[in-house]
Amino acid sequence: MKNDFLSKLQNEALTQKKLNEMRIFPIFFDGLTSFVGIYSWQTLLILAIITTIFFELF
Repeated sequence: MKNDFLSKLQNEALTQKKLNEMRIFPIFFDGLTSFVGIYSWQTLLILAIITTIFFELF
């Protein structure tokens, strides 16, 4: 059981390492992606309101 846990933990660490090394967005988007990550529901709420207003006006 202990070895199974350790192997799962090592696989997860390897996955996290790959995710940290592979960038989806360029480095200059780090501030924006951090903001969206911290305030995700607020960002979605604001985008939903803006989208609704846009579609109602046009």
